[in-house]
Amino acid sequence: MAGIEERLQALASRYHELETELARPEVYQDHGQVQRLSQEQAKLRDVVETGRRWQDAERAAREAAEMAQHERDPEVVALAEDEERTQRAAAAGAYEQLRALLLPTDPNDDRDVVVEIRAGTGGDEAALFAADLFRMYARYAERQRWGTEVIDTNETA
Repeated sequence: MAGIEERLQALASRYHELETELARPEVYQDHGQVQRLSQEQAKLRDVVETGRRWQDAERAAREAAEMAQHERDPEVVALAEDEERTQRAAAAGAYEQLRALLLPTDPNDDRDVVVEIRAGTGGDEAALFAADLFRMYARYAERQRWGTEVIDTNETA
C-alpha cells in the first residue's frame, strides 16, 4: 500500500499544480494549452477524489478502533466497533476502485470502433444468430452509455 500512497501523493501534487496553472489568467491566451491542462486535470480528478475517500475511511477506521480500545462503556465500544467495520468496508471499496483507476490507460480507449457482423454460411439460422449478436452488442453499448450508429444493414427476406 505504500507504493499506492506515494503514487497517489504524486498525482495529488500534480493535480494541485494544474489547478494553480489554470488559475493564472495568462494561460488562457493559448487555447490549446488550456485544453491540454483541463483534460489532464479531468483525468486526475477521479483518482485524487477516490484516493481522498480511501485515506479518509482508513483514518476514520483507525480512530474508531482506537476509541474501542480505550473506551470502558460497552455501548460506546459496540458503536466504535460497528463504525470501524463500516469504515473498513468503505476503505476496501475505495481501495479497489483506486487500484482500477491507477491502471495504465490505453491510448485507444477514447477512439471510435467499427463492428461488422456478418451472417456467414448457414442460411436463416446464421442470419438469426447475427441479428441476436447485434442486439446483444447494441444493448451492451447502451448500458455502457456508448453511442451506436448503424452504418449499413442487409436484412434477409
